Amino acid sequence: GNGNDILNGDGGDDILYGDAGNDVLNGGYGNDTITGGTGFDILNGGYGNDILNGGDYEKDQYIFQRGHGQDVINDKGDDYAISYLQQKRNDLVFQGANSVNALFTHAGNDLIIRAYGTTDSVTLPDYFDLNKSSRAFNFIFDDKTITYENLKTDYAITSNGDAGNNTLIGWGGKDIMNGGYGNDILWGRNGDDTLNGGDGNDELNGENGDDILNGGYGYDTLNGGAGNDILNGGDFEKDRYLFQKGHGQDIINDMSKPNQTSAINDLVFQGAKFADAVFTRSGNNLVISAYGSNDSVTLIDYFDYTLGSSVNSKLDSTLNSRAFNFLFDDRTITYEYLKNNYTFTANGNDQNNIIRGWEGKNILNGGAGNDTLYGDGSNDILIGGTGNDILYGGGGQKDIFQFEKGHGQDIIGQGIFVSDTANSNDLIFKGAYSANAAFSRYGDDLIIHAYGSDDSVTINNYFYGNNNQPFNFIFDDKTINYKYIVNNFTLTNIGDSRRNYEYGLEGKNILNGGAGNDVLYGNKQNDILNGDDDDDFLNGLDGNDTLNGGAGNDRLYGDYGSDILNGGAGNDILDGGGNEKDTYLFQRGHGQDIIQESYYNKTVETDDVIFQGAHFADAVFTRSGNNLVIHAYGTDDCVTINKYFYKKDFGDLLSYQAYNFIFDDKVITYSDLVNNNYSFTATGDNTNNNIYGWDGKNILSGGGGNDFLYGQNKDDVLNGDDGDDELNGADGDDILNGGDGDDKLYGGNGSDVLIGGAGNDILNGGYNEKDTYLFQYGHGQDIINEVYHGNKPVYANDIIFEDAYSTDATFTRSGNDLIIHAYHSNDSVTITDYFNYRFIESFNFIFTDKTIDHEYLRNNYTFTPTEIINKNITGTNGDDILNGGVGNDTLDGNSGNDTLNGNDGNDILWGGYGNDILNGGNGNDILWGDSGYDILNGGAGNDILNGGDRAKDRYLFQRGHGQDTINDIGYYNYSNEVDDIVFEGANFADAVFIRSGKDLIVRAYGTEDSVTLTDYFTKSLANAFNFIFNDKSIDYQYIINNFTFTADGDDTDNTINGWRDGKNILNGGAGNDILNGEAKDDVLNGGDGNDRLYGNNGIDTLNGGAGNDFLDGGYSADRYLFQHGHGQDIIADSFPFDDVNEVVFQGAKFADAQFTSSGENLIIHAYGSNDSVTINDYFYIDGYKPAKAYKFIFEDRIITYQDFQNYYTYITYGDSSNDTINGWEGKNIISGG
Repeated sequence: GNGNDILNGDGGDDILYGDAGNDVLNGGYGNDTITGGTGFDILNGGYGNDILNGGDYEKDQYIFQRGHGQDVINDKGDDYAISYLQQKRNDLVFQGANSVNALFTHAGNDLIIRAYGTTDSVTLPDYFDLNKSSRAFNFIFDDKTITYENLKTDYAITSNGDAGNNTLIGWGGKDIMNGGYGNDILWGRNGDDTLNGGDGNDELNGENGDDILNGGYGYDTLNGGAGNDILNGGDFEKDRYLFQKGHGQDIINDMSKPNQTSAINDLVFQGAKFADAVFTRSGNNLVISAYGSNDSVTLIDYFDYTLGSSVNSKLDSTLNSRAFNFLFDDRTITYEYLKNNYTFTANGNDQNNIIRGWEGKNILNGGAGNDTLYGDGSNDILIGGTGNDILYGGGGQKDIFQFEKGHGQDIIGQGIFVSDTANSNDLIFKGAYSANAAFSRYGDDLIIHAYGSDDSVTINNYFYGNNNQPFNFIFDDKTINYKYIVNNFTLTNIGDSRRNYEYGLEGKNILNGGAGNDVLYGNKQNDILNGDDDDDFLNGLDGNDTLNGGAGNDRLYGDYGSDILNGGAGNDILDGGGNEKDTYLFQRGHGQDIIQESYYNKTVETDDVIFQGAHFADAVFTRSGNNLVIHAYGTDDCVTINKYFYKKDFGDLLSYQAYNFIFDDKVITYSDLVNNNYSFTATGDNTNNNIYGWDGKNILSGGGGNDFLYGQNKDDVLNGDDGDDELNGADGDDILNGGDGDDKLYGGNGSDVLIGGAGNDILNGGYNEKDTYLFQYGHGQDIINEVYHGNKPVYANDIIFEDAYSTDATFTRSGNDLIIHAYHSNDSVTITDYFNYRFIESFNFIFTDKTIDHEYLRNNYTFTPTEIINKNITGTNGDDILNGGVGNDTLDGNSGNDTLNGNDGNDILWGGYGNDILNGGNGNDILWGDSGYDILNGGAGNDILNGGDRAKDRYLFQRGHGQDTINDIGYYNYSNEVDDIVFEGANFADAVFIRSGKDLIVRAYGTEDSVTLTDYFTKSLANAFNFIFNDKSIDYQYIINNFTFTADGDDTDNTINGWRDGKNILNGGAGNDILNGEAKDDVLNGGDGNDRLYGNNGIDTLNGGAGNDFLDGGYSADRYLFQHGHGQDIIADSFPFDDVNEVVFQGAKFADAQFTSSGENLIIHAYGSNDSVTINDYFYIDGYKPAKAYKFIFEDRIITYQDFQNYYTYITYGDSSNDTINGWEGKNIISGG
């Protein structure tokens, strides 16, 4: 009615109508419809989804609480009420809710408000309709009332699209618009809006206000419109940004892939020309102004290379903020264009700035503060300004560094500097003159002071490597470069107390190590290196350097040039290096220094060893091993010259003696030491020693052990002492004492004295000079091997029998040797071949009472030849000629290029080291060449020859030489390991090559004469031979290509392996044999017995013969032969699918053949007997035809696989179990069982 009514709907879906008056309407439960009518009505829908209408154009109040459901309010006002009359606006009261929890959402033209964090909501239909009639509301919360004006200015209304293509339009206030999936169009209208395109190719228009536009995924178009907008099209993909005059100052945040064209964004300046555009840098951002106004676009982090960049590649496949094309009405500008044509300036402030350049050209100005400036890959200008700055120019291009007075202590940090002088960096010292500049070094750094103050520039690692020096130092009066510094400055570097590593530059250097164990290297000029304290290493490298070790145990190496080395206090090791003249300085208190100079194969200049403050008369020269030791101060101070007495080979001194020893009063040269009777003593220990004398006099003592002693040019004394020693006096009149043991004494040139001492010794005084042999009681059974002596008395050797009388002496003959007993004991002296050569007779036999010469023996003694003597002769380390006799002799050439002649008898000849000639002579001899290129001739008899493994040798063979055997290995692909076998007087056409087991036998003379090469067919290294005939030479490859060798078994069970590289015929014979073919086309005949034949590679022919045989042809198309009486053979070809094999049934006709199966095997009977051939796995199926690659060849017909498919039906049966049975490609009868 018309009064002020109260209507309560209670339960159910009620309809309440208040009509006129100020009514209170409560819907209660249920989905109610409530209409207030005219008047100020209060509407409370209660629980349920209610529809409320207080009445248009009047003020009403709507009550809403948690749990009231999803209500809809239909109420209108007019523009006047919305704009001016607060008393006409409706109140929407959210009881128990605070404004901060309220969510205002735009859905179509409706406003939806959720205030409780639940699905409870109030919808105001047409709130955003352009007629604005549905906006006359105040929203009242417990903490705050929000008016229409508040909502418009302070709150953002959210609108959401769906999965389709949406068009969302904002209202006059703030919007948050979410396009969702689909290609959406969003219009922000007025207000500071946020537009989110979401997925899809969206169009975002901010229109008026300071908007935020986020394109999301997809190719988006963003137009901020008027106002200062923030635009982000979305990373990874190409977007399009539109900008016009009056659009304000927009900011773009976008990262993409600049090296992927489809991902580069477009920034379009509509209505602008490129000529009007201004590109500037602000921090790390790029700012573009294109309209002559304050309008601008800022690209955030355009110059920031810490984003999406690797260290070494500034423009790579990762994300960064530079993936933009700039489109003007007349032109498009790319990143590359900017990089190549623009210089950007970045200025620091008063703080400590870090400023990084970009890939293009930069001007970086740090300003005040301690700044760090990074150029990049282009031509940059870096100005640190005041403060202590660090400047990095970047690599590969020319940079300019500007420095002024008051700029502080700047550092040019190590970058990747340019490597050519054309791009040298410029370091400009404004207001400074070169004359006032001071260049100094600290470690690898160059430090320049130019203003007479603490202001300085340090170039890090200037002296490290080869690419850090391209700098021009530009002063007001002059430009200085690296070459100028090298040629005009001596740079001093001083180490600290730590272990320093100092390297000189190309110019002159003074390097001071300081305390610590330092490492100092000079360079190409004349450097001074001072190790100072502790144990240092100094290397002068090129140039004439001065090296001072200082205190400590130092190592000094002068290297190239004439250097001065002063070890200083401590035990130092000094090496001047090279072949130039060096000077070594030594003083009292310098310790025990060692000089070990390295020499090369060039002319060597003599070094000076200066003993400062010492006199020659006080100097003591001694030998220690191969070293010379000099004491000059009466103290333990000494200089040791390593290897002074060393010899690489006999007579080879390698210039280790190229020294002058300079004292205050006298200079001593090597010749002075040699010619002034200096005798140096060298003594071995109880091991086996090799001791060589020097050019002067020597006293060499072997000590215990089996020693080798070698004198030199002067008159030496060699004492073997204990052990079985070898003594060689070489030149000079030497005294050789063998001492105890079975010794070998060789006097060499000169008139020598040889004393064998106790033991059975071999003595050789040398050729053509008079030698003296001393013999005493207890000296054992000595042998004198001395050959060509003069026939003049002056050259006759003396054999002195001390304390013996001629009347007690007995002279006897043994073979061609003379034996003398003088002491009534077994002691004796044997002179070999005394009765064989005329000059051997030149001996005087000296007793206490009498001297007997050869003439006396001839006139007073009768000698009867005795038994044949088997000689045992060992040569020296020189080039020997050793002759056997008629006995079974053993000759050992030892070192040197020796000739050994066995003569008669079954001899053993051992060449030893060197290139030897071994002639066996008559008899069955054994010749062993050992190392070196040896020539072996067995002579008559059946000889065994071995030139020495893995080295080239030459074997000589002739008619009548018997049946010789060669044991030798090498690799036939290496010419220096291939031996030559020469068949003298034989032609290749007459030669027969046969196989015997593992060996090759060659007969070339039509006789039984032969050469057998052991293991020729079975050992890979036993075939490195050339066979040389009078008319032709053949090698191993020729034999491979032209010979087929037969190997026969016997009646036993044989295993016969084919020759790996060539063709074979293998005959098993009787017995159960195993025959293995090889790589070529072989023939295998099993013979009788149950044999196993394996063809392996090649096209092989296999014939099992009688017996039940197993045949496997292996690779390639093989041929299997079968006859009547061959038994029950099995063919199991390892690789039957590669080629078609042939199974030949000799003497059989196809009509008589029976084909049956057994499991997956094919069985063929062709002779009306038990003889059969079984082909394993013939019916096996696994995707290819493994065992079917056969032709069956009969006398009258050939059956192919295709023929057999049409002819044969394969019958197979299962058993009582669950079977899986596969048929073959031909006809099948299959019974599952």
